[in-house]
Amino acid sequence: MIFLTAVMAAATVAMAIFNGQLVGVTKDMKKATEAALDINRPFLLVTNINLNQPLSYDVETDFYNFCFRIEIKNFGISPADIIDYIANAEPLDPPKFPDRKDDPSISYGPNEGQQINDSIIRHGETSSFRLLVGTEVNETGYQVLKKDEKRMAIHGRIRYRGASERVFYTFFFWWCFCDSEPLQFARALTKELNDHT
Repeated sequence: MIFLTAVMAAATVAMAIFNGQLVGVTKDMKKATEAALDINRPFLLVTNINLNQPLSYDVETDFYNFCFRIEIKNFGISPADIIDYIANAEPLDPPKFPDRKDDPSISYGPNEGQQINDSIIRHGETSSFRLLVGTEVNETGYQVLKKDEKRMAIHGRIRYRGASERVFYTFFFWWCFCDSEPLQFARALTKELNDHT
């Protein structure tokens, strides 16, 4: 009887070791699957910002109307499905020279965002007309922009996914220089403002 109990105890220990190894293999397979999905992930970046239409002045309201087109490209392997996006255009204080390290600090709430109807960006596709943002500036505000005392900032966040349920983010922040003709656009130099996951 003691012999039989010893055999059963040894078998139980062997089964526990085997189950432990099985759990480890299962975890490794899950990691490998997630890694494979990440290799084939979409990768959206904002590659350019332009005026969507010529800058217009409304005599009745005394406002200049800015409408910007945000160009995005999918540099990834698989299509990107845009869940939502945030885009803002507003006059802000420009960074001071020479170090230009005082770009503004921007944050977005986790549940903010607008959805778009045509949300799929194919691999290698550049999209110029899906994300638009506009703002109005009065005559006084426009003159401040022309003197570069303030600078038009176009910034936001794009939230998207690929084949997996993992959510990716692309943040963008560009300056519009209203003191030049035609208007010039450049990314902010602060890495966190033009970052991605």
